[in-house]
Amino acid sequence: MKNLDSIKEHWKSWASEFGEDLRATTRSSNIKKLEIKALIEMLEKHSKNPVDQLNILEVGCGNGFNSISIAQSLGCKVDAFDFIPEMVKSARSNLEQSSNEIKKRVNFFEGDVLNIDKSKEYDFVVSCRCLINLPSWEMQSTAIKELMSITSRNGALLLLENFVNSHGRQNNLREKVGLVKREVAEFNNFFIQDDVSKFIRDNEFSIIDESNFSSLHDIIQYVIVPMINDGVVDYKHQVVNAITDLMLEMDLDNKSSFGEYGQNKLVVIANE
Repeated sequence: MKNLDSIKEHWKSWASEFGEDLRATTRSSNIKKLEIKALIEMLEKHSKNPVDQLNILEVGCGNGFNSISIAQSLGCKVDAFDFIPEMVKSARSNLEQSSNEIKKRVNFFEGDVLNIDKSKEYDFVVSCRCLINLPSWEMQSTAIKELMSITSRNGALLLLENFVNSHGRQNNLREKVGLVKREVAEFNNFFIQDDVSKFIRDNEFSIIDESNFSSLHDIIQYVIVPMINDGVVDYKHQVVNAITDLMLEMDLDNKSSFGEYGQNKLVVIANE
C-alpha cells in the first residue's frame, strides 16, 4: 500500500490528465450516477428540516460532480473541499457551467480531512470514496472522528466508501465462474466492516442506516459481463448501462435487496 504522499501524487496526476471530466475520480459514469442518487435519497430520508435549508459539507469532492448534483437536486447549500489543488480548480470550472443560482450555493476550497476546520457545523457531512485514500485504519478512524465533530446533533455523516467484505463476496462469485479475483487498487485502502462497527460502538456513535445500493450493478459489471466478454470488464457495456437505468428508477430498499456484493456501501452515522 502506498503512503499518503504517493496517493496525493496519483490523484494530482489524474486531476491534471482528466480535468473537469468525470474520469478524474472514477472509470464508471454508471456507478457515479448510482452514488449520487443514493446520497440524495439518504439525505432526503434523514433530514429533519426542509432539504433546501440544509447545510452540507462534502469532503474529498474531486472535480465537483457530487456537490453540484446535490445542490441542484435539493436546493441546499454545499461546501466542499479536496486536498488536491488541481481537483478544486476543476470543480470550480465545472461549477462555472452551472446556473447562477447553483453558483451562489456551492463553495469549493482546499482542505484536509485529517485537519478539519471546526469553526462551522453541518447538518450532513458526506464522504464519497474519500477516506479509502488514507493509507491506514488509524488515519481513517481519525478522519471519521474529525468529521463527526462538525456534524450537528440532529445530522449525520454519510460514509460512502468501499468495503473489503462485499468486495470479497464479489470475488467469490467471480471465482465460481472461473474468473480471477479483482485486486484492490494500490492507492486504495478498503474499509473492514468489523473495524468500522467496533469504532462506532467505542466512540458512542451509532449506525442509523446503510445501503448496499451497488450490489446488482457490480454483479453485472464485474461478474456477468466478464462471463460473456472473454473475462474483460467493460464499464460502458450495454448491459451495464441498462441495469443502471433500471436501478435509477428503484428506491434504496429495493437496491439493497440484492445482497452485499457491491464494493460501494453507504453507511449513515449519527451522534448518540
